[in-house]
Amino acid sequence: MVVDPLAVMQGVSMVAGWFGSSRAKRRERKKIGRLKGFAATAQRDYQGAAENIDKRYKKLGGMMREGYDQQNLLDAVNNNATRSDFMQEVGNSNLANVAKSQETEMEQQFAMQQNQRGLEREGAAFDLQRQAEGEYRDVKQGLLGLQRDAAQSGFTLKKSKFNLQSYLDRRYI
Repeated sequence: MVVDPLAVMQGVSMVAGWFGSSRAKRRERKKIGRLKGFAATAQRDYQGAAENIDKRYKKLGGMMREGYDQQNLLDAVNNNATRSDFMQEVGNSNLANVAKSQETEMEQQFAMQQNQRGLEREGAAFDLQRQAEGEYRDVKQGLLGLQRDAAQSGFTLKKSKFNLQSYLDRRYI
């Protein structure tokens, strides 16, 4: 039997290639396994960040709402006290005709003040909402970047539970 040295070399090369490629595949699987774990942890961290943002803005919005409510109450109390003092002075001075126009003017001033407070509150609510939206969009960008990096590394992430629109629809004041 004649042994062809070229055939022997090809056989040895094939066996060595198989062992070498299986080792490389095993390393690649381990690497992807580690990356999947890291990516899943990062994905949970982003979801936790969104929940923390929501809690923070709910608390901030509640504090702002309470401040506006207290200011409105204080304005109403001051208006009633001023009106009461005015009516007492009118009663003592017997100037009923002048008092009616003065009372109307006081009512208009109070209404304008309340309208101004309402506009301030709406502006603050708008600003607060925009700040929160920016932070939520940052979270969404991070999750999208994580998905992109996972795809480039050869694996896919589980679908994130983060729903940007549900957070954007929230009102804090």
